[in-house]
Amino acid sequence: MSDEAASGMIRKILTAPGPVLAASTNPDVWAMTAPRRAEIGPIFLFDLQCVGGLPRLPQSWWLDPLATVGSVVAAARFTSHFTHGVNHPGLADPAVAQTAATTLRHNLLAAACGSRTLRDVLVWVASRSEEPVAFLEESGYTAQASGLRSTLDLAARSSETVFSIVSSMIGCLQNESLLRRVTPPSTWVDPPKSVDAVVELDLWSLITARTDAHPTVYLLYREGADSMRPVVSAIVGELVHVAVQAARVRGGRLDPPVTIALDARRRGRC
Repeated sequence: MSDEAASGMIRKILTAPGPVLAASTNPDVWAMTAPRRAEIGPIFLFDLQCVGGLPRLPQSWWLDPLATVGSVVAAARFTSHFTHGVNHPGLADPAVAQTAATTLRHNLLAAACGSRTLRDVLVWVASRSEEPVAFLEESGYTAQASGLRSTLDLAARSSETVFSIVSSMIGCLQNESLLRRVTPPSTWVDPPKSVDAVVELDLWSLITARTDAHPTVYLLYREGADSMRPVVSAIVGELVHVAVQAARVRGGRLDPPVTIALDARRRGRC
């Protein structure tokens, strides 16, 4: 990220009139804006790779990115964050690649329908479970249930390739520290003594709360083989979606607006 781009992000954050979501690989974005934003409202920091050079503090919040996945369209939107940049030899076959993406979409939709978590999706994919089929059927998604069952019933070699690709797509979730940020404390490998000490962030409330204390969410991450970008991208995408929906029910705009400050090209206010 260039110095000019970082300066632009910093200016946008410092002049934001309302809530802010900032996602960056540059530690200066945090260092140059967090003190000022802390005077305006609460700070929620995601920095598992120590991009900001801060000491690791006890986790105080988590969020459920599946909370906004309530339809096939929403599941497809969410899936797209995990399908980009995947390196797997099986992706050379477009049909297999499409089947893998569809399989992940069906599993994510099933988790949302069944009030399950991304941790459950990891288990389902690893074990090629039929449990998500049942959740889809119970929720009326019969076509999706049938499609997932057909994939599960593929010949062993084909099924192995598809689920190997899906595992690669969600490989970042094998990191327990990351998974803790997007799953309830009660499901963690090492849960806290008091699950109530770790609050759940509700994206809708975060954006629409009528208060003068405007929150800031910082998502800091590094690029590379161990990048957490898919989850960061999913959180950003779902927050943008919530902001658009909130603006729609309020006559087309939020007052004050939500400022989205990103390294990527998709920037602006909702």
